[in-house]
Amino acid sequence: MREISSVISRATALVTPGKEEEERLKEVAEMMLQRVEKEAKKYKQVKGARLGGSYAKGTWLPGETDVDIFVLFDGSVEEKDFERIGLEIGKKAGKGFRVGKRYAQHPYIEVFVKGIRVNIVPCYDVQAGAWKSAADRSLYHLELVNQRMDEGMKMEVRLLKRFMCAIDVYGAEIEKEGFSGYAAEVLVLNHGSFLNVLRYFADLSNEAPFVLKDPVDERRDLAKAISGEKLATLILASRAFLSKPSIDFFLSVRGKKRHGLKKMLYCILFTHKEMSEDILWGELKRTARKISSKLCDGGFSIARFDQCTDGRKSAIILLALNYSIPEIEVKLGPPVVMKENSERFLTENRYNSKLIFVNREGRLVSLRKRQYSTLKAAIKYLLKEAPGSVGISRDLMEGLVGKSRILAGMELLKVARKEKWLSECVDRIVSDTVGTR
Repeated sequence: MREISSVISRATALVTPGKEEEERLKEVAEMMLQRVEKEAKKYKQVKGARLGGSYAKGTWLPGETDVDIFVLFDGSVEEKDFERIGLEIGKKAGKGFRVGKRYAQHPYIEVFVKGIRVNIVPCYDVQAGAWKSAADRSLYHLELVNQRMDEGMKMEVRLLKRFMCAIDVYGAEIEKEGFSGYAAEVLVLNHGSFLNVLRYFADLSNEAPFVLKDPVDERRDLAKAISGEKLATLILASRAFLSKPSIDFFLSVRGKKRHGLKKMLYCILFTHKEMSEDILWGELKRTARKISSKLCDGGFSIARFDQCTDGRKSAIILLALNYSIPEIEVKLGPPVVMKENSERFLTENRYNSKLIFVNREGRLVSLRKRQYSTLKAAIKYLLKEAPGSVGISRDLMEGLVGKSRILAGMELLKVARKEKWLSECVDRIVSDTVGTR
């Protein structure tokens, strides 16, 4: 216990904001809030603006803070005006700084001021439960945290967030499918402390599946946005930390890289049009999952797959256990006593089979030449001849079908050395999960 206390004491120093950073954030937050309020007053549909998010709650992490400003719309405003006016206010408030547009359920504006990202997000000013947009709950979350948490509990949240960052399970965006900042806050509210949260996950079992109800909306389960992989990683890391505490769990801890497995990697590298991050990551993950599944159905053994992107170029990486399969495949047919089925099988296979015979159980068997026998040929076939069967989205279809390269082994590693985003994905797919060794 003394060892854990010592590590947590050191970690607390890491997550405690310095005065200079606090003052810089306060200056930027107040200045941008004034700008947003000034622009908001020009629209009768807008009721005001408020600071929100982890900065306003006091649960933000040093060096990793965004400032969130919510523009409050009257509940009667139509969605098209809600989006249009929200973007107009954000752009005008950000004049003179670098401005960008991002997407969640609705588009919003991000402004970069003195190295700090300021998110200007529209939401409806509605009663709890009468939500019209996903952002409507945010100010209720702010009220909940500030009413129920003292400074000590907020420090426990900071510890938990830092721990989650260090093991790469923090972030609710589709790219991560991890724990949101609000999920970390609710966990501390539910369990009382950082250590109690870790004890909860360390003992989590199938008999009591993970559910995390939103206190301001009991119908909403925060756990649904968290992937099984991220949940399992947190469980393993919690056990590992409680068993052997280390400050590394608040810095950066990753599983050991198994470089020898890189020669077993295959990569589909392609370019595509620009699209919102949510859409891109959603489609990329779905396509990677379907391609891996199709290859497994075709006789290949794909141990693991992953995906990555820099926004214009994307990659699907496969850890393959076999690169080739026999040129001849066995197709098992019905018992010959099933007359209609057996005649249909013979009609379908009579002219394209190398051999048709009856096995010891009285079932028809066909030996046929495969359309492909190597993994590379199989991937090419799926992309060129049968993209519809894979379910590739329209957004990625053009790039995968017409602008893709299939890289393997050393050729992949050579390309990855020049592309950091790709290199990180290559390392990730051949690394142990945290807490497994």
